[in-house]
Amino acid sequence: IANPTPAIQRLLGAVLRLPQGLVVLPGLDGDTGPAGQARWDGIRLADVHSGQRGDPGHPQWALKALLAGLGLTRADVQAWPYAGGGLDGPAARADALIAALAPAAAAGVQPVPGSDAFADLALAECATAAEEAQVAALALREAAQQPGIRAALITPDPDLARRVAAHCQRWGIIIDSSAGTPLVLTPPGALAQDLVAAMAEAFAPARLLAVLKHGLVRRGDGAFAAAVLTADLGLRGVRPPPGLEAAGEAILRHVDETRGDHAGIAAWWDDVTTALAPLEALREAGQADLPALLAALRQAITALAGDDGWSGPDGRQLAALVAEVEATGALFGSFQPDEAPALFAALLHGRNVRVPGQGHPRLSILGPVEAQLTRADVVILAGLNEGSWPGQPAPDPWLAPAIRARLGLPGTARAQGLAAQDFLRAAAAPRVLITRARRDASGPRLPSRLWLRLLAHGERAGQVLQRRDDLLALARALDGAAQPRPQPAPRPNPPLALRPRKLSITEIDTLIADPFAFHAKHILRLRPLDPLDQDPTAAMRGTLVHDVLERWIDAGHGTLDQLDQIIRAELESEARHFPLLAAAWVPRMRVALHWAGEEILKREKLGTSFVAEAAGRLDLPGGIVLSGKVDRIDRSESDELIVVDYKTGPPPTKRRVRELQANQLALGLAMAVAGVLAKQGQTVATGVPLTIEYWQLQGARKAAGTIHAPLEGKDPIDAADHVAAAVARAGELAAHYLLVEQPFEPKLRPEWAWGDYDHLARVPEWINRPRNPVRAKP
Repeated sequence: IANPTPAIQRLLGAVLRLPQGLVVLPGLDGDTGPAGQARWDGIRLADVHSGQRGDPGHPQWALKALLAGLGLTRADVQAWPYAGGGLDGPAARADALIAALAPAAAAGVQPVPGSDAFADLALAECATAAEEAQVAALALREAAQQPGIRAALITPDPDLARRVAAHCQRWGIIIDSSAGTPLVLTPPGALAQDLVAAMAEAFAPARLLAVLKHGLVRRGDGAFAAAVLTADLGLRGVRPPPGLEAAGEAILRHVDETRGDHAGIAAWWDDVTTALAPLEALREAGQADLPALLAALRQAITALAGDDGWSGPDGRQLAALVAEVEATGALFGSFQPDEAPALFAALLHGRNVRVPGQGHPRLSILGPVEAQLTRADVVILAGLNEGSWPGQPAPDPWLAPAIRARLGLPGTARAQGLAAQDFLRAAAAPRVLITRARRDASGPRLPSRLWLRLLAHGERAGQVLQRRDDLLALARALDGAAQPRPQPAPRPNPPLALRPRKLSITEIDTLIADPFAFHAKHILRLRPLDPLDQDPTAAMRGTLVHDVLERWIDAGHGTLDQLDQIIRAELESEARHFPLLAAAWVPRMRVALHWAGEEILKREKLGTSFVAEAAGRLDLPGGIVLSGKVDRIDRSESDELIVVDYKTGPPPTKRRVRELQANQLALGLAMAVAGVLAKQGQTVATGVPLTIEYWQLQGARKAAGTIHAPLEGKDPIDAADHVAAAVARAGELAAHYLLVEQPFEPKLRPEWAWGDYDHLARVPEWINRPRNPVRAKP
């Protein structure tokens, strides 16, 4: 009936010719009075000869087209012996709904609805889709608490249906959904999808860990779970080269560095690689077909999850899909491994897992079509927005609307008429709640034309439709109705016993810019984890530059050819698996390193000696020990000392250095002057402080590198005085924070602070507000 094609019309005509043949037209507008006849006449049918397209978007259009195709009129239809013309609920409601959806040409002659037309019909206009789901769940719970009442949620939006079912579970109410659960959202389907994605991406860390952390993989095996956590730490940082072998090397390298159980993790990794070997073989082959992919997937799931991967309704449906594709998938042909995820997702698309009969006996979640076969005392119609109910008409990829009309084919708006008919029948239930959300994740949403028609028809009679504001208030209270109260910046003030007595020269600058970060790192002992699948970072680039220059200087900094050999060994081997590093950074780094090598050789000719990566400790007042490492110390023949720091990014400004806001190099120079710096157990000779330098290794076309000497210039500063002031400044800061119970405030100088601990300090909550009115500054 919904699609009155010629074949359906012939079938129904044959049924009518049977001795006891009966065709039921549910929801037919049987009013033959002036208003009803105007509505009926206002519905236009398509006419091939005149080119008239008709009104397929009207809820009565399909019924009128069917009667016309059968050669019948409304007079030939007998009234169904039930109030409302086959619609549930009070007759006044049914009449009002039919009148509200009248064609525009007949809207002016429709009767004004009576006072009882919209009794027991209420609206709930929610702010968000999440709030709408909560309101619908509360309405279902309200109905469940009334003995003997059957309730149904009707919505064409499967996401909204799943959210409502999830909300009901918090009260122990399990509701069957006629749409079921997409197979891809079930544990077996998700595991299969993760395995295919991991294979396509050469077992990149994030994909590999998604598989190993899946709830079905070795469920209940505590030793396996502990090994996965170790692997998680080992795979963090820059992505290892492709393949399981490289991932295993990264994991075992981490185990060795942390002195973990090498043998145990090695045995565990052998077990994992055996399970994933069929998928790895497909990837290495470079070509696959569907039977081979599904066979490898079946072996991997069985090895990792055992019977858990194939049990239950969702596991059985996945097994049926695997068996079906293994048997017939060869017809598809071969494909590349990186095409496998999209192809497998297409195979999973549209496969839903349905387990009827296990939910609440009086509650159900239905789609508009399934709702036609059920009756309920309370009906919640959810998702009344344009594009959802009714949905957007699917465009015909082959025929334009005008051509479809000339051929006598129904228009693409036919589905909107069917959606309106579904709404008409569902809204005629005894008790109805209609909901919509003003916005969802995509942005603001427009109310459905059905919603607007209903409001407009009520306004004609001066009636204000009932609003369930009580459900809205409950929904907002459930998920936190209290307004957030602004909190000040945290000021942790731990006891002296917890404050360290050792700190590095870089952390003096941290105490100046962000004391809270020092507290989080050294008192709370928190360290940020590297992200998974990290691209090469600026820190990695700086480390590589430091390593190259250290090796070259330690080897005697002979010639630029030797520098080139070290560059190839350090940079190019590391960049082999990172296109960004190889294409953008390595050429610039090579230019910058050549510039640095030439500068070093120039100074060597003047009698300068060099020591790279020397470390030492300096005692401060109060028993505090200052430790640190410098990139390079240059010592002239007259025992003048220069401390050099390599920068692949911008160095601190001259003003910041001179104002003792950046003290790392000055404190390193103080250690060199005091004779406490050493390299491989050998003390670096002392001397007279000359200056500090930042070597900015740019590798750019205009400037391969630049030497910044912040103590020099128009107003030079004596290095000895600057070093003494920096040591005094360090002593003051250390005493202020480590020898006195002084709070550690966050972001004293936000422009210089790192952001590793901003989430712990809740920085976005207060950064744009005035700080605490009273605070002690160091």
